[in-house]
Amino acid sequence: MLRLLPDPLPTIAVGYLHRDERGEPTGLLEEAAMELVKEVVGPGSVAAMVAAIDTATHQYLREGITSTTEAGIGCPGIDHSPLEIAAWQQAARGGRLHTRARLMVYSELLHDLPHHPDDQGGFGLDLGLHTGLGDSSVKVSAMKVWLDGAGSAGRAASSEDDNPDAHLIDDPRRLHRIIVDAHRAGWQVAAHAMGDYAVDLFLGALDDAGPVKEVRRRRHRIEHGGLIRPDQVDRLSRLGIVVAIQPAFIREFGDALAHHFGADRLDWSMRQRSLLDAGIVVAASSDRPVAPGAPLLGVQAMVERRTASGTIYGARERVTVEEALRAYTRHAAYAAGVEDEVGTVAARQLADLVVLEYDPLSTPVTELAEIGVLATLVGGRVLHDPSRLCGPDA
Repeated sequence: MLRLLPDPLPTIAVGYLHRDERGEPTGLLEEAAMELVKEVVGPGSVAAMVAAIDTATHQYLREGITSTTEAGIGCPGIDHSPLEIAAWQQAARGGRLHTRARLMVYSELLHDLPHHPDDQGGFGLDLGLHTGLGDSSVKVSAMKVWLDGAGSAGRAASSEDDNPDAHLIDDPRRLHRIIVDAHRAGWQVAAHAMGDYAVDLFLGALDDAGPVKEVRRRRHRIEHGGLIRPDQVDRLSRLGIVVAIQPAFIREFGDALAHHFGADRLDWSMRQRSLLDAGIVVAASSDRPVAPGAPLLGVQAMVERRTASGTIYGARERVTVEEALRAYTRHAAYAAGVEDEVGTVAARQLADLVVLEYDPLSTPVTELAEIGVLATLVGGRVLHDPSRLCGPDA
């Protein structure tokens, strides 16, 4: 039975209900406003999720992707479920998971656990599960915590806002506690932080979480890092924080980001070059389905930094093609804690290989995204080879 939404529609924190000129809802929901639909429809079935994993990872192979990170399993709603790990395990057992998967766990699933006073693991999943459980096929990765909203919608928490707390997802004291407790319980923490105020919150929590040596060892991550002030760069480096960027955002949302962030802060925005120069590991990802996920499209975006309108978005933050490729391979593996298994072509590494139509290092920058993927191998198994490059029996 369909439950009708109340009228007027309720106000949702950090969310948008788009309306037309008459004030009627258009059906477009952004951010937390999507919860209105999720509450009615409910979680997806395990069978539906397995089918989606099958379809999605087939597409990833066509794009030359051998490993993925799912950034927040177990969220409420139609595209997630409390049984989500079971779906990934079932897909792997049934031959329907075609790439390696690292699964970040939604922060709201973690809770206080009864524990001995000598143990610090009093916060997390039942039985003390934390980052690292699993194998090379499916592994539990970081705890994913959302700190603020989307920069392209003007919901990034910026230090220049009159009330930056209004753009945080939750009370800053509670977010601080979640980050500290998750670290102490053995979790890598991946924090959605688009604005520099959200980055401050993350850094402050990690300063309080424990010894710097242990913080660095955990490789905590900032997802996005849309605005990072110059003074924050040194702190990120000191704490060994990985910054996972989404290069396609520049092309897809760069004009909107420039509008909301302001021209005077463009040099702080979507940093690449300055982070690398400071010794910070920059890993590249897509935030799919928010933006296109093909890595070569992202490589081109990292090198060009050109928005949809053709505007150059912070030319000083450009990187080389080789550095961009490294962000999608070696640095991405480091961010996931699996650089000893994948990310480079070397002895004793898993044979996850991609054969490209042309050499990216000698291809014009404007044509990088058009390079074809001829074959994709995962663990030495040929899983994508439409032209039979690897032979008829591969």
